[in-house]
Amino acid sequence: MIVEIAFPVPLHKTFYYRVPQELMNARIEKGMRAMTEFGRRKETGVITAVLVQDGPGIENIGIKTIESLVDAEPLFKDDIVELAYWISGNWGSAIGLVLSAFFTPVKNFSAEPLVPHNADNGFPPSIPAEEKAFKKITDFFDEGERVSVLLTKPGAGKTGLYSNLIRHFSARSGQVMCLVRDAAALNAFREAFSHLFARESVGLWHSGMTAKQKKLAWTGVRNGTVKIIIALRSGVFLPFNNLKLVIAEDEQDRLHVQEEPEPRFNARDVLIKRADFYKAAVVLASPCPSIESYWTAKTGTWNLVETGPAGDSTNNPPEVSLIDMYGYPSKAVSDPLAAKLQKVFENGKKAVLLTSKKGYSAAAFCAKCGHRMNCPGCGISLYVDKNEEGKIILVCGKCGKKYNLPENCPRCSGKIFRHSGAGVKKLEEELKDAFKNAKILRTEADEARKTGKVKNRVGDLTGADFDILITSRFFLKELKIPGLALIGLIDADSMLYSTDFSSSEQVFQTLLECYGLLAGRDDFKTEFVIQTRQPDYYVFSYFPDIDYKKFADFEIETRKKFVYPPFSRILEIALSAGDKKIMNVFFESMFGKILEIKERPGSGITDVFETDARSKFKKPAGLRRIVLKISRGQPVKDIIYELRKIEKPRSAKIEFMAKGSPW
Repeated sequence: MIVEIAFPVPLHKTFYYRVPQELMNARIEKGMRAMTEFGRRKETGVITAVLVQDGPGIENIGIKTIESLVDAEPLFKDDIVELAYWISGNWGSAIGLVLSAFFTPVKNFSAEPLVPHNADNGFPPSIPAEEKAFKKITDFFDEGERVSVLLTKPGAGKTGLYSNLIRHFSARSGQVMCLVRDAAALNAFREAFSHLFARESVGLWHSGMTAKQKKLAWTGVRNGTVKIIIALRSGVFLPFNNLKLVIAEDEQDRLHVQEEPEPRFNARDVLIKRADFYKAAVVLASPCPSIESYWTAKTGTWNLVETGPAGDSTNNPPEVSLIDMYGYPSKAVSDPLAAKLQKVFENGKKAVLLTSKKGYSAAAFCAKCGHRMNCPGCGISLYVDKNEEGKIILVCGKCGKKYNLPENCPRCSGKIFRHSGAGVKKLEEELKDAFKNAKILRTEADEARKTGKVKNRVGDLTGADFDILITSRFFLKELKIPGLALIGLIDADSMLYSTDFSSSEQVFQTLLECYGLLAGRDDFKTEFVIQTRQPDYYVFSYFPDIDYKKFADFEIETRKKFVYPPFSRILEIALSAGDKKIMNVFFESMFGKILEIKERPGSGITDVFETDARSKFKKPAGLRRIVLKISRGQPVKDIIYELRKIEKPRSAKIEFMAKGSPW
């Protein structure tokens, strides 16, 4: 007997091993793990196929023998090998790395136990709109239509609806998976359900758990004692026993997507695929669903369910102001925003200002020729900062390297450099000059990520003593701040300057998140201020009415015109190497091969172009990205497989990344 095994290495291939005589009577199935000799070491791999008899060309090959079986039986009820090949085919990660995610080694993180209290105070009352949504979702499910896109209202609670759905689908030993985007959302779900369900029936899954906590949760999910799983994206690889309901909160959020480290995947899409096996209901919830999900529901493949406005979310909606920054070219804070901040300060309330720009300025450029200073290693624009002595320096936001400002422009030898876009530190200085008595607090996502104290920082912000908080969108969802009366988006334009076809959708999502944080505060008036140099940009026209459906319908027509998803599939090919010259030669070879494939009948490739690739790798010296538009429904795995076969130059290590959209 021969078995095919995939190992947790970045190789897009499997390996043949012979089953020894002493294991011939053992249960051997795909999805089980085996210990073997792999190279010069012993390694555990996952069996991907079992060949009862030696196939043609295999019987005479001198192949190694497996040493032992790690599992006495398959640990997963669904076919994880088939699922892993689907993930690998769409996101381009090696099959062995994908399969290893189902058996992730437990790391010893230090974290407090995150287990709900054992209490049962009854389910929260549902409002009529939630009752109507509940009935629609359950009726659709009874009719065999399992996936529902739940369009919620910004700022409206959903605890009553979710609780009733969980109670309904967890009956008769059914399991419920709640996918949340981050630690703050996980804690919110925990608090919401801690008084509604028995302690032992609720499990959590996130990277901060100890080895003991992970083992208990993993085992509980597999044997069915854990009925409700609240998890971050890695929870999609858990061994469900009887999955009956999937709730994907903020289904459109990019935090559900993993790109580094491998394997790459979108947790939402993997859960939809796994739900197919269990015939489970799927609820994709968001006040701003992805355009792809909304279109799929609107066209009838999925179901569109709307919740009416919760009573406390529309009584006192925030006032929305759009400020044209062309009248304030040298300021980070416009005069109207400054006046509003002063009023908030005088009333004893709090304000949050959002900016994505680091340091003192977003970029430095030559005043003569316009050349921007870029990182030699990463190729991305350097932002302007100051060192401890107060000297201007340039910093790469990706690799962290620091450079002195050059005396001359490397392109035209000009000597004058200007800065564009106020960074977070310049914004802080400007505010301190304008509001000398105000307590101003600044926090940046990079600092929290580097220290690994994101959760602690969120807690600090929630209870912090400040008048004005300067932060980034990274903390946006987590800002449950009492007395928050104003949110200011300092530079909305920074989100528009993107080669991503979905940039407008991302801008709308950010605006809606800000609006939702301010909605429903009955005891005082709130304001949402948007600063932009493009006040006529169409996304802003949907505020203050907050009409997601009108925006989505317009966006769908735009994408239809230019054949972007959901009217096509996008396959991204990113290449990086340490040597730019060798990289460029290989890139031309790759691009030529893609054009050759495009001309083949039935290839499905409708367009090919190069675009910006700066966010796909950590420290690339040479970095280029190719985007392929492919007909909807056309598989991408064969294209990826053929491109991987292109011979790479031995003199340079070239990294290849492929990522496709599965729907």
